[in-house]
Amino acid sequence: MADQYLEHSGWKGGVGDELNYLRAYLTEFMATHLDDYLQTKIDEVLRQVLERILPKSLQKMLPPPKDKEPRTLILGFQELLDKTEHPNIYKTFDYIRKFNFSYHSHFHYRVREEMGLLTTYSSDSIDDIVPNDATRDNFMEKAEEIARGLDSHYQQTIYQLRKKFSEKMQEDPANAIFALVEEIKDRLVRAKGIKDEWKSFLDPIREQLWTEELSRFNKEIALRKQWRNAVEDAFKCVKQVQSDFPS
Repeated sequence: MADQYLEHSGWKGGVGDELNYLRAYLTEFMATHLDDYLQTKIDEVLRQVLERILPKSLQKMLPPPKDKEPRTLILGFQELLDKTEHPNIYKTFDYIRKFNFSYHSHFHYRVREEMGLLTTYSSDSIDDIVPNDATRDNFMEKAEEIARGLDSHYQQTIYQLRKKFSEKMQEDPANAIFALVEEIKDRLVRAKGIKDEWKSFLDPIREQLWTEELSRFNKEIALRKQWRNAVEDAFKCVKQVQSDFPS
């Protein structure tokens, strides 16, 4: 800190610069790491939602997602849809694919609210850090004390951010995800005409989707048909015998 004193010919300019550096570093760090964290959470939920919506047999018909990226799976599924015949299904998956929950959209202003101890818009923080008895003669002695003051302001800011995260900011992603899931259910299950769209989409590919189930079902139908034919043949034989040998 002694170098800053000499550069600015006093403590206040140097302390102001340090506060600006700390604030800029902290806000950039929060933005980068929170965006990554939120994106990971959203992707995880999207994968779970798609697992429930799309049967595994249908997923096998789609291009494998790159790096388990759920939006690639959605794009592959949309290619199977006809925008004219399945407009609501297509739009819903478009909505899912574009869903975003970013730091700048939801948390940026809340982080800025906790930057008071690092702000330089007023001289309060600087005055709090620079001792009243700091002079040109003792600047070497006061450098360490001022460094501790800067660190104290920084640590208090981090504490306030953690507190806010534990209280409020943890709820927002969970609430947004819950709302997303409920909206998807409304659009894909409860919307008017959606059953007809699903039927129109699934009927032509049902044998590809449910190969094993339909194969077993078709075998049962074939056996029943054989049994029915055998019974009918038996009745024909009985009638023929009755006709040939009347009582």
